[in-house]
Amino acid sequence: MKFIINLFGTGIRFWECQIDQDIYDDMNKIRIKHNVDWEKILFDLDFLQHYGFNNWSELSNSDSITGFLLNSSNIIEIKQGVKLVSRFKSNELDHSQVLFPLYNTVNAKKSQTKQTNGVHFKLLQYEKGLIAKLKFEAEIFSINDITFYIDTIQSEIFLSSIYVHSMPLDIVQEDTLIVGTKIIL
Repeated sequence: MKFIINLFGTGIRFWECQIDQDIYDDMNKIRIKHNVDWEKILFDLDFLQHYGFNNWSELSNSDSITGFLLNSSNIIEIKQGVKLVSRFKSNELDHSQVLFPLYNTVNAKKSQTKQTNGVHFKLLQYEKGLIAKLKFEAEIFSINDITFYIDTIQSEIFLSSIYVHSMPLDIVQEDTLIVGTKIIL
């Protein structure tokens, strides 16, 4: 049987970035001189081109990471074909918000990347819409077969990945609109 998991609501996409100290110092002088936030500087493509970057994603050495925020307005929907199997709010995955755990969750292990010289920061992009559509097949299915991996960045708690029968699910479709940005230094 084919199953679909849809994640509707607000999510984040972020890049772990690094720039040389001298580039950071130069950018910071310009930022202070013009009294603008880091978001205005680092998401301005014309400004980045002066430093040899065509896009903010080039500030990162790895692909973007996508997450689904745990809040009361985000919905997780599980379907078997067109039949709705389960529908719940994403904040129900946060065990601190419920009396007893309803779903299998695991706090994701943060991978320790080797820090090199330079300034390290995260570029966050908030998105709204269909954050992810994931598909899997199973002969017999129970909600207990799903494990939700939870991660955090500062105060943001988000769903980072979903496993079914200990196998990670890949995102097969996204349909989002960017609604905000944030820089974490």
